[in-house]
Amino acid sequence: MNLQTTPERALAIVCDYFEISKSEIIAKDRTKKIKYARQIACYVIQEFTNLSYHKIGLIINRDHATVIHSVKKIMIEKELYRVVSNDLHSIHERIALNDCVVRTVDLLSIAKLNTLSQSFLN
Repeated sequence: MNLQTTPERALAIVCDYFEISKSEIIAKDRTKKIKYARQIACYVIQEFTNLSYHKIGLIINRDHATVIHSVKKIMIEKELYRVVSNDLHSIHERIALNDCVVRTVDLLSIAKLNTLSQSFLN
C-alpha cells in the first residue's frame, strides 16, 4: 500500500506518539526526547510526502541541513536499533490507520452528498 499523508498529519501523529506538542517540536529545545521526536518527524514527513528538505525545515523551524542530518541519522539508526525501528513501525501503523479513517470519511461524505443530490433532484 502506497501511503500518502500531509506533513501536518504526519507531524501530528509523531507528536501524539511521543506525547509532545507541536510547539515543543519546533522550539529550540535540545533535550534528548524532543530532539529524537524531531528527527523522527523529519524522517516521517520526508518518507510520506513529496516535500523538499527546505520545506520540511520550514515546518519544524530548522534549516534544510538539519533535516538532511535528521533523515540520514534515522535511516542509519532504524537498522541498528530495534527501538527506532519499532517507533517507526508504530508511527507507520498510525499513519495507515489515519489514512484508512480519512478515506472512509471521504467515501462516506461522497455517498452522503450523492444521496442528498439525488433527493434534491427528485
